[in-house]
Amino acid sequence: VDIALKRGDHIFLVIECKNIRSKLNNNVRDQAAGYATSLSAEWVVVTNGQIWRLYRVIPQPGRDPRFIEVFDVALLDEDGVSEVDAENLFLLTSRAVFGGDLEKMSHLVACTSKKRILQALASERVIK
Repeated sequence: VDIALKRGDHIFLVIECKNIRSKLNNNVRDQAAGYATSLSAEWVVVTNGQIWRLYRVIPQPGRDPRFIEVFDVALLDEDGVSEVDAENLFLLTSRAVFGGDLEKMSHLVACTSKKRILQALASERVIK
Protein backbone atom coordinates (compact mmCIF):
# COMPACT_ATOMS: atom_id res chain seq x y z
CA VAL A 1 0.00 0.00 0.00
CA ASP A 2 1.41 3.39 -0.96
CA ILE A 3 -0.88 5.46 1.27
CA ALA A 4 -3.55 4.35 3.72
CA LEU A 5 -5.85 6.86 5.41
CA LYS A 6 -7.11 5.94 8.85
CA ARG A 7 -9.58 7.17 11.39
CA GLY A 8 -8.68 5.72 14.74
CA ASP A 9 -7.57 2.17 14.05
CA HIS A 10 -9.72 1.75 10.93
CA ILE A 11 -8.27 2.18 7.42
CA PHE A 12 -11.03 3.63 5.25
CA LEU A 13 -9.15 4.59 2.05
CA VAL A 14 -6.18 3.18 0.14
CA ILE A 15 -4.27 5.27 -2.42
CA GLU A 16 -2.21 3.50 -5.08
CA CYS A 17 0.38 5.85 -6.64
CA LYS A 18 1.94 5.17 -10.03
CA ASN A 19 4.46 6.91 -12.29
CA ILE A 20 3.00 9.84 -14.26
CA ARG A 21 3.53 7.89 -17.50
CA SER A 22 1.61 4.89 -16.16
CA LYS A 23 -1.75 3.98 -17.59
CA LEU A 24 -4.30 3.60 -14.83
CA ASN A 25 -5.94 0.49 -16.23
CA ASN A 26 -8.10 -2.10 -14.50
CA ASN A 27 -5.00 -3.99 -13.31
CA VAL A 28 -3.98 -0.97 -11.22
CA ARG A 29 -7.52 -0.61 -9.89
CA ASP A 30 -7.65 -4.32 -9.06
CA GLN A 31 -4.27 -4.15 -7.30
CA ALA A 32 -5.47 -1.29 -5.11
CA ALA A 33 -8.80 -3.05 -4.49
CA GLY A 34 -6.91 -6.13 -3.34
CA TYR A 35 -5.09 -4.02 -0.77
CA ALA A 36 -8.33 -2.35 0.29
CA THR A 37 -10.19 -5.63 0.64
CA SER A 38 -7.42 -7.15 2.75
CA LEU A 39 -7.52 -4.07 5.02
CA SER A 40 -11.34 -3.79 5.10
CA ALA A 41 -11.19 -0.36 3.45
CA GLU A 42 -14.15 0.58 1.28
CA TRP A 43 -12.55 3.35 -0.78
CA VAL A 44 -9.69 3.24 -3.30
CA VAL A 45 -7.88 6.01 -5.17
CA VAL A 46 -5.52 5.28 -8.04
CA THR A 47 -3.37 8.12 -9.30
CA ASN A 48 -0.39 8.88 -11.47
CA GLY A 49 -0.32 12.45 -10.17
CA GLN A 50 -2.13 13.78 -13.22
CA ILE A 51 -5.17 11.49 -13.16
CA TRP A 52 -7.09 10.73 -9.97
CA ARG A 53 -9.77 8.02 -9.87
CA LEU A 54 -11.87 7.24 -6.82
CA TYR A 55 -13.71 3.95 -6.46
CA ARG A 56 -15.96 2.48 -3.84
CA VAL A 57 -15.05 -1.16 -3.30
CA ILE A 58 -17.95 -3.44 -2.45
CA PRO A 59 -16.79 -6.90 -1.34
CA GLN A 60 -18.74 -9.89 -2.65
CA PRO A 61 -18.14 -13.13 -0.74
CA GLY A 62 -16.56 -15.76 -2.99
CA ARG A 63 -16.28 -13.34 -5.92
CA ASP A 64 -14.23 -10.36 -7.04
CA PRO A 65 -15.33 -7.07 -5.47
CA ARG A 66 -17.72 -4.75 -7.28
CA PHE A 67 -16.57 -1.21 -8.08
CA ILE A 68 -18.38 2.09 -8.30
CA GLU A 69 -16.26 4.76 -9.98
CA VAL A 70 -17.11 7.93 -8.11
CA PHE A 71 -14.89 10.24 -10.14
CA ASP A 72 -12.14 10.40 -12.76
CA VAL A 73 -10.24 13.70 -12.63
CA ALA A 74 -7.53 14.71 -15.13
CA LEU A 75 -5.60 17.69 -13.81
CA LEU A 76 -3.60 18.43 -16.97
CA ASP A 77 -6.40 18.23 -19.53
CA GLU A 78 -7.53 21.18 -21.65
CA ASP A 79 -9.64 22.76 -18.90
CA GLY A 80 -6.94 22.43 -16.22
CA VAL A 81 -8.37 22.12 -12.73
CA SER A 82 -12.01 22.90 -13.36
CA GLU A 83 -14.64 23.63 -10.75
CA VAL A 84 -15.97 20.08 -11.18
CA ASP A 85 -12.45 18.68 -10.65
CA ALA A 86 -12.10 20.70 -7.45
CA GLU A 87 -15.51 19.53 -6.22
CA ASN A 88 -14.55 15.92 -6.91
CA LEU A 89 -11.19 16.23 -5.18
CA PHE A 90 -12.96 17.81 -2.19
CA LEU A 91 -14.54 14.39 -1.66
CA LEU A 92 -11.12 13.16 -0.48
CA THR A 93 -11.01 15.60 2.45
CA SER A 94 -11.79 14.49 5.98
CA ARG A 95 -14.71 16.94 6.05
CA ALA A 96 -16.31 15.25 3.03
CA VAL A 97 -15.50 11.70 4.12
CA PHE A 98 -16.66 12.03 7.72
CA GLY A 99 -19.42 14.53 6.98
CA GLY A 100 -21.17 12.12 4.61
CA ASP A 101 -20.56 13.96 1.31
CA LEU A 102 -18.47 11.12 -0.12
CA GLU A 103 -21.13 8.56 0.79
CA LYS A 104 -23.88 10.72 -0.77
CA MET A 105 -21.93 11.18 -4.02
CA SER A 106 -21.17 7.47 -4.24
CA HIS A 107 -24.86 6.70 -3.79
CA LEU A 108 -25.85 9.26 -6.43
CA VAL A 109 -23.34 7.87 -8.93
CA ALA A 110 -24.46 4.29 -8.28
CA CYS A 111 -28.15 5.17 -8.65
CA THR A 112 -27.72 7.12 -11.87
CA SER A 113 -25.39 4.71 -13.67
CA LYS A 114 -26.39 3.63 -17.19
CA LYS A 115 -26.95 0.08 -15.98
CA ARG A 116 -29.32 1.16 -13.17
CA ILE A 117 -31.27 3.52 -15.44
CA LEU A 118 -31.63 0.82 -18.13
CA GLN A 119 -32.79 -1.67 -15.49
CA ALA A 120 -35.40 0.81 -14.28
CA LEU A 121 -36.61 1.60 -17.81
CA ALA A 122 -36.85 -2.08 -18.70
CA SER A 123 -38.63 -3.06 -15.50
CA GLU A 124 -42.04 -4.68 -15.73
CA ARG A 125 -43.67 -1.80 -13.87
CA VAL A 126 -42.35 0.82 -16.32
CA ILE A 127 -43.18 -1.25 -19.39
CA LYS A 128 -46.78 -1.63 -18.24
